[in-house]
Amino acid sequence: MRQGFALNPNSVDVRAIGANFLCIVGRIDEGLAHVDQAIALDPLVAIGPMVKEWCLYLAGRYDAVIAQRARTVAVDSNFVYLDSWVGAAYRELGRYDQALAEYAKAQRASGEQPLYGYAVTYARMGKT
Repeated sequence: MRQGFALNPNSVDVRAIGANFLCIVGRIDEGLAHVDQAIALDPLVAIGPMVKEWCLYLAGRYDAVIAQRARTVAVDSNFVYLDSWVGAAYRELGRYDQALAEYAKAQRASGEQPLYGYAVTYARMGKT
């Protein structure tokens, strides 16, 4: 990732994917700094705001994920990548009805692709 940042420091994709990696390995603050740079480079590309949702989710900042989702939707209301992080945030807060509503929206936007978070939410509710 360091090489990617060095070779193309103004790439939204490099910054966002690098931020994703940093957040996964627990370097949340550093990842958030990179994703904020990605968003600043091009605020009309949805990958940056979505990665910010993911990083905030990993940090356990669920209310911040919900607030960030509004900014992601403002860029692209149909952007879904792997899961609905706002749905996951609602789930972690115990707000299952809102989580399921977000997962339903995300599943429609993804062309009805199955989302594992949907299943996790139902499992947490004691449903199969």
